Amino acid sequence: MNPEEGDPRRTIRCQGAIVKEDRILLIQHREHGSGRSYWLFPGGGQDEGETEEQCVQREMQEETGLTVRVERLLLDMPMPPGGAYQRHHTYLCTPLSGEARPGYEPEVEAAQSYSIVGVK
Repeated sequence: MNPEEGDPRRTIRCQGAIVKEDRILLIQHREHGSGRSYWLFPGGGQDEGETEEQCVQREMQEETGLTVRVERLLLDMPMPPGGAYQRHHTYLCTPLSGEARPGYEPEVEAAQSYSIVGVK
C-alpha cells in the first residue's frame, strides 16, 4: 500500500487546511525504507460511523496535536483512477487549542511505512 493513499477500502480522504496569514499548515511524512519525505495536508479516511467533519477533527488531533473547528468544505477534488481514494475533501479549519507538533499514525500498516516528522 502506498502510504499517501491510506486504507484501500476508503473512497474519500478527508483532510484539514489551516490558513493563517497566507500560509497553510502541512505535515511531513518520511518513508522508513527510502528516507523519501513529502508534505501534505493532515487527513485520512473515515472510521465507521464517523462524519467527514469528525474525521477531520480526529486526524488533525492525531497528526498535528491541534483541536480544530471545521468551518466548511473548501475543495472536493477527484483523484486519478487506481489509487486508494477516489476523492479528496479538504475542509477549512480553525485551531481551538493545542500547539502544532508532529503527531503519529495510528494505523499499524501505515506506521510501518512512514512517520510524521514535521509540521509547518
